[in-house]
Amino acid sequence: MYTTNIWSISHELDLFRWGEQCDVASWDSYPSNKDHPSVIAFRHDVIRGLKKGKPFLLMEQTPSQQNWQAFNAQKRPGVMRLLSYQCIAHGADGIMFFQWRQSLGACEKFHAAMVPHVGHENTRIGKELSKLGKELQYLQDKIIDSRTESKVAIIMDWANWWGVEYSSGSSVDLTYIDRIMKYYKALYDLNIPLDIVEPTSDLSKYEIVIAPLLYMVSDASIENINKFVSRGGTFITTFFSGIVDEDDSVRIGGYPGAFKELLGIWVGEVDALYPDMNV
Repeated sequence: MYTTNIWSISHELDLFRWGEQCDVASWDSYPSNKDHPSVIAFRHDVIRGLKKGKPFLLMEQTPSQQNWQAFNAQKRPGVMRLLSYQCIAHGADGIMFFQWRQSLGACEKFHAAMVPHVGHENTRIGKELSKLGKELQYLQDKIIDSRTESKVAIIMDWANWWGVEYSSGSSVDLTYIDRIMKYYKALYDLNIPLDIVEPTSDLSKYEIVIAPLLYMVSDASIENINKFVSRGGTFITTFFSGIVDEDDSVRIGGYPGAFKELLGIWVGEVDALYPDMNV
């Protein structure tokens, strides 16, 4: 079995292509104490989406603090347990920790561990880890290989991400993941489970598909979305979608290009306001 622990949901790597090379998706989750729970959940859902909904592994999380963030706060009592169960709830078949015994030297000597510098686990963190272990032992294999049955999907595409942010476009403040998170957080706050999918993924099981800022779209993706809508699905997209093809060439005929007929609208002009303007 082949896997690799993906470090983050990064702009640089197309993780869907990465997932094709792995038997099981796995990753390292190191949220900040300042991260909203929806941000952490989103990252788990992206990793689950790499293998089309199959369970993933959490290869690394810290029992408490990191040592490489700007402010390396301790996880407050109970937070490690909550984060562990959040990961399982979003599709993990297993969770692991970095590190077993706290290093004595080098760059990660102040990174938390299951056995800290004191040399034993009779600590607050150690007690929380023991409690979590007993709870997970009670679950045994009841949730192994379980799937999240979502009726909603959000389309995410790395080529589109690059296209949006590398283009010399209308506004420097137009960022792709921020657009996705506006929709993701709204659904998260309503306790609506969802999948993260590609534009060419099988959409047949979904009732609603949301494609924020789908600026770059191939002919195959257009056909896939049109087929979804023709079967009764609800497609939601945003401004600046359907504008270019997979080569970043503008689709002629006016905006929103690829989705003009599907949406039944024509956009005459696109404007970008300065931060101090509202009209």
